[in-house]
Parts: sequence; structure tokens; C-alpha cells
Amino acid sequence: MGLLNRNLAALAARSFAARRAPLTAADAASLLGVLTQRWQVGGAPVPEFAVRDVVDRQLLDGGWPPSNGLLVPSQQATTANRADLGVTSFADDERLFTTSLSAVALTQWATC
Repeated sequence: MGLLNRNLAALAARSFAARRAPLTAADAASLLGVLTQRWQVGGAPVPEFAVRDVVDRQLLDGGWPPSNGLLVPSQQATTANRADLGVTSFADDERLFTTSLSAVALTQWATC
């Protein structure tokens, strides 16, 4: 990770950590990802609350809840047909993005 990325990771970690209460599962997973990246470059260890907040939001079916207002780019909208679809982003109502973001964040943390 370059110096710029280290500085950005540290800034983002301070900003996220100051809130101490991510609003959504995607926020919690993003915070865990940023804190893990900072730890990987020699920063402070990931606080327990960041891991617990992601784990505690996991649903019984193994996924994570959708995040209000999170728009995911369409997988069907290519550059050629975006105008034809009229919509280029969709709500994460099937929870795929939030669940994958959470799973990746936990995996990165666990393998650090």
C-alpha cells in the first residue's frame, strides 16, 4: 500500500471510528475493511467493536441486511446499453452487495 493509501486509510479510520456506531451493515463492513487495511500497514489493531458490529448484524440465513440508500451498479448495464435501460443503479434489495462486502471484510480481518 502506498503512502497516499496509508494516509487515506488512517484518515478514513479516524473518521469512521469517531462515529462508533455505523448506521448500516454496509457502513459497518466498510469500517472493518478500512481498519483492517490500516492494521496491515502497521497501524493500530482493529478494535473489537468493529468486528463485533459486522458479526452482530449477520442474519440467521447467513446474509446481512440491505442498506437503505445503497445503490449498486447494474450488472446488465454495459456502456452500450445503459441509455436503453434508463437506470444504471439499483437498490441492494437482494442483499448481495452488502453480504459480499461483509464477508470480504471479515475474511480480510481474519487472515491479517
